[in-house]
Amino acid sequence: MRTRIGFSVCGSESNFYQSYGIGNYAFLGKSSLVFSNIEKHNVDEILIISPRSNPISPASNFLPYDYKELEKNYIGLPVIMSGSLRYQETFEYHSKTGVSERFMFSTEIVEMNTKWIDIYANNFGRQSIIGCLPLIINNNNIAYLYDDHKKSHTSLTSSIIDFAYDVCDEVVFQDLSNYGDSGAFAYEVIMPLIKDNKRTIFNGGCNNHTLKLAKNNEIAAVYFDNLTMHNAKLI
Repeated sequence: MRTRIGFSVCGSESNFYQSYGIGNYAFLGKSSLVFSNIEKHNVDEILIISPRSNPISPASNFLPYDYKELEKNYIGLPVIMSGSLRYQETFEYHSKTGVSERFMFSTEIVEMNTKWIDIYANNFGRQSIIGCLPLIINNNNIAYLYDDHKKSHTSLTSSIIDFAYDVCDEVVFQDLSNYGDSGAFAYEVIMPLIKDNKRTIFNGGCNNHTLKLAKNNEIAAVYFDNLTMHNAKLI
């Protein structure tokens, strides 16, 4: 089995941002610039996270990513969208344009609510659904689930993990504690939580060593962020 390589980035309006954990982020540039260069990095897919979702989660009045950017710019890769999916107008836009191949749900997994997951699955197919477990890792290497709406963390239970695998095609284990910190992905903490390696994606603080570990364990995909792709640093 080949482990896919993805690029994850946070989007607001027509701009992209690098997340450095909850509430910390840096401006990368216009999304059109990223789209015109992304294929040079030999990645298989791109995940765009609207700031109403993790991992930016700003207190400021960031607007959702402008999906029309996907229409205006050629993107030679499958696009995965996350954030702001729980709006009828967003669903109708994706249904009409087909600019995104897959959709990543976080709040629905935390709340164990299939309403919008089922709406998208019925229209785009179950293979289009990705679940996200946004994790906070404490100093004792215990993983907690971050609730973006409540801005707090809660216990990560086996029932929530089972739910994610039951209703989604693949599940992202998103290490929010180490987002934007290359090589810090909490592999040893997260691996025991996984139910199905071949339907699992790593995201947050991943580097080439993470990719090697993922390949050895037949993990479906590893999503790198800008820090790994360009050696960017927070300033």
